[in-house]
Amino acid sequence: MTLKLFRHTGYESILEGEVTQTGVGLTYRKRMTTLGQMFWFMRKRYKREMKRLEEERKAQAEAQRQAQAEQVEKEKSSKE
Repeated sequence: MTLKLFRHTGYESILEGEVTQTGVGLTYRKRMTTLGQMFWFMRKRYKREMKRLEEERKAQAEAQRQAQAEQVEKEKSSKE
């Protein structure tokens, strides 16, 4: 892991004058056999999000089934 600090001073134009840029750079090096290994965290997040969406869809479908069953029950009781 490498930490790089920088400070660049330069003259831009008459209106801007002297401009100073400062910052920090962080470099992490690791040997990988495939490019996909760099994005492993995205796969986990994607799977987690898909699982959450599927659970929401199932819950909505169940709620609709219950509402339909209640509606049918209500119609049966009103006919009697």
